[in-house]
Amino acid sequence: MTLKLTNAIEIPDSAASAFDHGAFDPKTRRVFIAHTGRDCVEVIDHDAGTHIATLPGFKEAAGVVAAEGIVLVTNRGAASLAWIDAASLETQAIFKTAPAERRRNRAIARPRHCGLHR
Repeated sequence: MTLKLTNAIEIPDSAASAFDHGAFDPKTRRVFIAHTGRDCVEVIDHDAGTHIATLPGFKEAAGVVAAEGIVLVTNRGAASLAWIDAASLETQAIFKTAPAERRRNRAIARPRHCGLHR
């Protein structure tokens, strides 16, 4: 099957920038993208096909998982994992992880459960 571009969503100030993983939250119908090059998380409204927010302060954001209104973001540069509320876009907590040289941190979000593995 050949992929076909059907739409492009402009993300402000992102030209020549590095992105990493993204995740879709079915509850809010938002896409959360780790924007490694700008130390932030970009938020896309899936249904409207528009960029709705840039969440700053996620040093070398690398991985994102989302489910049931919970978003977890791994931050390589800060050796941490952040928990974001997908509806309010507010950071709920930040958890320290292994030092940056041990970059095998994992995050799992399941309905009504959040798990961390280090």
